[in-house]
Amino acid sequence: MKSSAVVFFLFLIPCVADAQFSFGVKGGVNITQLGYEFGQSGYDRQIRPGFHVGLITKLKVLDKLFFSPELLFVYRGKFDFSINKTDYNYIDLPILMSYCPNDVFEFQAGVNFATKLTPDLLFNYYFMSWSGGVIGNLTKKFFIGGRFQYDITDAAGSLNSVRINGLSGFLSLGYRLKE
Repeated sequence: MKSSAVVFFLFLIPCVADAQFSFGVKGGVNITQLGYEFGQSGYDRQIRPGFHVGLITKLKVLDKLFFSPELLFVYRGKFDFSINKTDYNYIDLPILMSYCPNDVFEFQAGVNFATKLTPDLLFNYYFMSWSGGVIGNLTKKFFIGGRFQYDITDAAGSLNSVRINGLSGFLSLGYRLKE
């Protein structure tokens, strides 16, 4: 999975070298709900607050269409399931396309790749999720954004009888260093 993302970015660099380019930083709060199913023993759902911080980029593809990858550290909370307690720390790589109908709003959709930073038996080190959200530009430099992520791969690790799926909501404030 990591090699596919690297090849994709290496292929994309020459295509966008002359394109309009911006980058910046963002951070904010998030809330994550994890659903946990362990064999026949039932279902547990937990909701935890967290935070995120990272780098953003925006590359013009067409008149109102942009490629908007990000690199984020995401703390999704401490989850306490019956067989495991774990901090849910990830490096996220959202690969998003943005549609900007005007100077105020931006609509984003794409896929998110995540790598777990804290090892344990219960959670996979990698997972994927769908992402979608809206950004509101407060000024040319400052923006506020909201996004949801829905896991499309099972987050359960080495235990075959366990299923874990997640849903996260993000609220961000960002600053574009270069517009």
